[in-house]
Amino acid sequence: MDEPFAAVDPIVRARLQDELLRLQRELGKTILFVTHDIDEAIKMGDLVAVMREGGTLAQFAPPAELLAHPASDFVARFVGADRALKRLTLRRVRDLPLAPAPLASAGDTAADVRRREGGRLPRWVLLVDDGRLPVGWADTAGQADSVPLDTGRVTRLSPLLQPETTLRDALSILLDAAVRSGIVVDDAGRAQGLATIDAIMARLQDETSDGAMPARDAGPAHAAPPADPAGTVGAAVRAADAGSGPAGPGA
Repeated sequence: MDEPFAAVDPIVRARLQDELLRLQRELGKTILFVTHDIDEAIKMGDLVAVMREGGTLAQFAPPAELLAHPASDFVARFVGADRALKRLTLRRVRDLPLAPAPLASAGDTAADVRRREGGRLPRWVLLVDDGRLPVGWADTAGQADSVPLDTGRVTRLSPLLQPETTLRDALSILLDAAVRSGIVVDDAGRAQGLATIDAIMARLQDETSDGAMPARDAGPAHAAPPADPAGTVGAAVRAADAGSGPAGPGA
């Protein structure tokens, strides 16, 4: 597939990329995907071949290896100075340890919350409905133990995050909302826990200190293609022209 999504707008492009990945997971077909967009290659490819001008192979590696250990200055420039952030696209919210959210239902008292929280009464409690769907944060300041929580003091929700949300998208969502945590919900919208900026940064730091992030298909840089690569997506990223630096989307 030679730049199949280059001529469409970014929103449609993202949807088509996701649909192709879904079909590939379902059908297990091997696909050679050619693009000038390194972000697209990282998203789409199990293995990525970076090509220099003249058709020279600069590096062949899984996306995590490519971002963590560029084989040359050319590859480092090609993947960009923000390659640490790009690595967050390889991990998803489901990979984070979730912080437990203190929960309460309508009619619960501060004493009920304190009992569930081991004697501690958090300042903010996540109010959920009967289906465990988040409603908002209830402020417990000055709340008497025997009085039901005041649902009139519920503030707006934190951002809702899906387990399949990439860590890069999750970080962007939290920063945009100017909050340090988001509520992770399952497919039915039920609260599962909290994903925090601290957890995202700790994951990035841990995997940076360990070397490369675990990849969908591990393999050293410049490795030969696997003997039987069925079911993988190989993304070939090529420079726009001789002597050029990294190519932009659609170049």
